[in-house]
Amino acid sequence: MENQPVEIMAYMGKFAGVGNAYSMTPDEIAKAKDLLKQLKPNILKLADQATDTIALLKTGEAWIATGNLGTESRVKDQGGPDLNVFTPKEGTIGWMDSEMVVKGGSNTSLIFPFLELAEQAEYMAANFILNGRPLFNEAAYKILVNQGQQERADRFLYNKPETGPDDGPQGPRHFDPGRHRRVQRGLRRVVRRSGSERQHDNRDPRRSRARLRSRVPAAG
Repeated sequence: MENQPVEIMAYMGKFAGVGNAYSMTPDEIAKAKDLLKQLKPNILKLADQATDTIALLKTGEAWIATGNLGTESRVKDQGGPDLNVFTPKEGTIGWMDSEMVVKGGSNTSLIFPFLELAEQAEYMAANFILNGRPLFNEAAYKILVNQGQQERADRFLYNKPETGPDDGPQGPRHFDPGRHRRVQRGLRRVVRRSGSERQHDNRDPRRSRARLRSRVPAAG
């Protein structure tokens, strides 16, 4: 399980049957925290990065993990075992990020020249093979098809960029610092003195990276 407090509590919210796991009430957060206490003895490690999760699944030290789209292929590519991927009956969480131009920001004239350079099709195709997740780019998809990677690309929804919007994105209508702090406190009270080497992340959970990630547990 990656060391992402908001996501971990959202998993527990889904398990608790909460309608919107990213907008839980104090009572719903309490239920999620109680479920996390029950899960805690089974957590081997709060991974700092997805690469840590890949390494643990590869060696067999971890038997089950939450992961991004493409996790099982990355494990296999590195010589690890075949993994069975599934979505719990309670559902899971996921998100589609995108690049944003912040209103009132400085140097906005540099944004589009940067994106034109940084998000060239060749880079996007290579990133997919390396990291497993689709960075939706039609020209990059065509490169992957020409490279004989269509089956892999289609398996991870590269040919279905509409999947995220069609799945009905949910979340708080605005960033609520109070709710974020309550979620953080709920997790810290559960994992304190748990042996995790890393101080928990208190950063604003809003992000702006163009990629589709789906938290689909992978089991060996």
